[in-house]
Amino acid sequence: MLFRSNLLELLAADFPRDAEIIEELASNYNLLGDLQGQFAGDLEGAARTLRKGMVLLEKLAAASPGDVRIQATLSDTYILLADVSGNGSYQNLGDAPAAAALYRKSIAINEKLKTAAQSDPERIVSAALPHARLGMVLQTMDDKAGAVAEFRRVLELDDEALAKAPDNASYRDNVAGANRNLGLSLAFMDKQSEGRFFAERATRDYEDLARIDPKNGAARNNLAGGYYALAYTIGNSAEAMPYYDRAIAI
Repeated sequence: MLFRSNLLELLAADFPRDAEIIEELASNYNLLGDLQGQFAGDLEGAARTLRKGMVLLEKLAAASPGDVRIQATLSDTYILLADVSGNGSYQNLGDAPAAAALYRKSIAINEKLKTAAQSDPERIVSAALPHARLGMVLQTMDDKAGAVAEFRRVLELDDEALAKAPDNASYRDNVAGANRNLGLSLAFMDKQSEGRFFAERATRDYEDLARIDPKNGAARNNLAGGYYALAYTIGNSAEAMPYYDRAIAI
């Protein structure tokens, strides 16, 4: 990966106006930066690598605003850099405000790409991702209302994607996850009743998905998470305990 980056850097130096080479170099920076940060633990190095790709892609995107591939790659770069900058679900540098700003840049791109490709459910799913990551970061920043707003948007988008492909198990899993996250974020705001509604929806979907594919370990883990979310939103310890027990049993 590093050798390829070095080779592409030489080519980019020789052909600075070749957009394909520049884009390939930037994409390679994304791969390398992700490896540095999440697998090697070199967070500072990962951020530097990802920023190099970001600078290249921002110039390409400004020159070709209608190029979907460049815009989508730039959006991915913003997400990767945000993750390593300050998303507590990943190894990160502890800068949550910087992460939030980067997720918002990705959101702006993805909303435009979604509008331009309304019939493509994959593009809708892609649009949901930075909203979900932003919701995570806002939770850590104690912006509970902001997190709820982001998770509501995630659910809207995932529901929209599932409506276009109702037999897609992955999309249904996304909807279940969106319901779970929204339910929990509402409970964090002491809105247990509304949170429970969404947690129950998530649990029903997770139960169905686990029943359809009982050997799927990920589906069973998700079901455990659904039971935990439901128990948390219930609040009453006596009523919640059976769901905690189910989560532990899985």
